[in-house]
Order: sequence, then C-alpha cells, then structure tokens
Amino acid sequence: MVTIKDIARRAGVSPSVVSRALNNKYGVKESTKELIEAIAKEMNYYPNAAARRLVTRKSGMIGVMMADISEPFYAQIIKGMEYVANQTGYTLLFSNSYDNLEKTDVLQKMIVAENVDG
Repeated sequence: MVTIKDIARRAGVSPSVVSRALNNKYGVKESTKELIEAIAKEMNYYPNAAARRLVTRKSGMIGVMMADISEPFYAQIIKGMEYVANQTGYTLLFSNSYDNLEKTDVLQKMIVAENVDG
C-alpha cells in the first residue's frame, strides 16, 4: 500500500506538503500540487479509509436495518435510498433482521460499532 511518505520521498517534499496538496489545503504551489497528484496517480495511491475516519470522525456510511430486504416493496425503497446516498457521498450498510428480536439487537450493536453516520 502506497503511503503519503512514499509520495513525499518521490516528490522531494515533506509528508505534510503531500497531505495538504491531496486535501486541497493552503500553502502548496500549484506546480507542486500537480506534481504530487501525478505521482499519487502513477503510484495508485488512495487514502486510507480507516485513517480518514479517525481524523474526520465520519464513516461515510448510513446503516439500514430492515426485516427482509428481499421483499419487493423494500427493493424500491432501497434503490431510492442508495441513489440519494451515492449522490451525497455515502454508502449504505444493509442488515436483515428477519423479524428476529435477538438478531435485531445484535445488528444494532454492529451498526453502532461501525460508527455509521446515520
């Protein structure tokens, strides 16, 4: 996995400059930013989602629990929810409870543990 430090070494800058450039923060010359972005793309860099969640305190996920998502009625609702979530940068985390109270309790705890945003 490529890190910000790897990109920094290759670009000849500090990791903090790479971080600022990749996050569109102040204080980075446009030419340096373009170089860093090109190197990041070439090295197939992608941000560490777990690290980003720690910094932003957001998971980018919305938890959805239904009795049975295979029901045709729910399929249309889910499609609409997923469309709106994707348009706003979120991913849906689905769970089936199958009308089982014990499973519902476990699923609720799992959703909370995943630190969903909603």
